[in-house]
Amino acid sequence: MDPAASLELNERERLVLSAIVRLHIEEKVPVGSKTLVERLDLDMSAATVRNVMAALSEKMLIHKPHKSAGRVPTDRGLRFFVDSLLEYKAPPEDQRRIIERSMDTGTNVERAMDEAGRVLATLAQKTCLIRTPREDSVRMYSIELVELRPGTVLVILVTESGLVQNRLLELPDRLLGQSVGTAALQALSQELTGRVRGRTLSEARAVLQGELDRDEQEKDAWETKLLQQALAAQGEIGLKVEGGQHLADATLPDGLKRLYAALEEKSRLLDLLDSASTAEGVRIFIGEESGFSEFADLSVVTATYGRGASVLGSIGVIGPQNMDYGRVVPLVTFTADAVSRYLGQS
Repeated sequence: MDPAASLELNERERLVLSAIVRLHIEEKVPVGSKTLVERLDLDMSAATVRNVMAALSEKMLIHKPHKSAGRVPTDRGLRFFVDSLLEYKAPPEDQRRIIERSMDTGTNVERAMDEAGRVLATLAQKTCLIRTPREDSVRMYSIELVELRPGTVLVILVTESGLVQNRLLELPDRLLGQSVGTAALQALSQELTGRVRGRTLSEARAVLQGELDRDEQEKDAWETKLLQQALAAQGEIGLKVEGGQHLADATLPDGLKRLYAALEEKSRLLDLLDSASTAEGVRIFIGEESGFSEFADLSVVTATYGRGASVLGSIGVIGPQNMDYGRVVPLVTFTADAVSRYLGQS
């Protein structure tokens, strides 16, 4: 448990801490006692505010970034604020409508999720991350093989939740320019679908690998090549990123560079989003709580989505620690709920 969770603050300390955080989020600068007294109706003298700020500093909830500057919240102070002081309200009706409409524009679940991520990034003005369903939480519905032209076949993997993976396959050299034939592809599609339907992605991979292992005599057969392509396509489900440009904000030096550095270690970001998917609801990672030293002055807000009682993945945003949590958190939560409703209808 975070130490901030067990802190006990009196009413004045809660009021001043909340005021400091809100003004810091609004103006992006350190907040002094004079500013608090002039800008807010705290019903306290400047001397009293200074004493309260000293107490908050002793509890490591605020600190001075410079010798003569005002105060800014520490990671611990932000944690106490978002957990104990902030009241969340639903996004405005117009933004809710935009998010709901974004789900209706997708021709399948994957495209709908992409659009939802794009809209969330735009509305929140933050970089959006989507953790697509894990292999152990999604079950296969079908494998379809379609010949686009002689020598080129489209492999389409569809999950029960409606996620679609498409991959183009160029057949072995000895078959280039030759037509495999619609009947042969339909027969193989039906056979493979019968073997994988209802299985998780990892189970389906094991089944397809078994097909490869049994095909020792014809390793270059087009059927085997298609199986290999299906295995590769399944492994692509993972992480989607929308709105990366928002971390290039002038108030966050080198933010985009640091995000891309983190994206190069995709497995770590997936671990973070997976940890956020272990329980339903919203999670807020402040600073190095995310496990990334690169995110020391960033926060990550995530919420889970699912189908029925099953949590399938998470969607969230990355932004500066002084983001407007009261606005961003409800947007993330509503978007995740919209994805869940879409999945329930698909």
